[in-house]
Amino acid sequence: YFIPKSLRKSSFTNLTNTRKRSEYFSPHLVKASVLLQRVAADQRSVADEVVVSWVRVLEMLMSRMSAVSRRASNLEKMKEKKNHRHKNFAAAAIKLNRLRNKAAWNRTRRVWPDGSQLNRKVK
Repeated sequence: YFIPKSLRKSSFTNLTNTRKRSEYFSPHLVKASVLLQRVAADQRSVADEVVVSWVRVLEMLMSRMSAVSRRASNLEKMKEKKNHRHKNFAAAAIKLNRLRNKAAWNRTRRVWPDGSQLNRKVK
C-alpha cells in the first residue's frame, strides 16, 4: 500500500463517511475480517464481543486505507493531467502565434500590383 506521508500519522477521523470500495481493500485485511466474522458466528461466547470489536477495527482500517489509496490515485491522475496539459500548452501557443501573425499580415495595408491599397486577404 502506498500511503502519503501527510496521511500516515493522521487520526481515524471521518471514517464513517468514507465510502467503502472493495477494489481498494487489502486482501489480507479482507481475509482476516472474514475469518473473524466466521469465528464470531460460530462461537457465541465471552470472546464474541472481543471478536466483534476487532471486526469493527478492521473495517475502520479498511475504509481508511481505501480512502487513502483513492486520494493517492487521484493525486497521481492529477499530476499526469498537469504534465499533459503543459505539453499541449507549448504546441497550442505556437499554433496561436502562427494564426495571430497571419491575421496581422492580412490586416496590413499594402500596395497591390493593380495600384490599389486595400486590406485585402492574401490568397
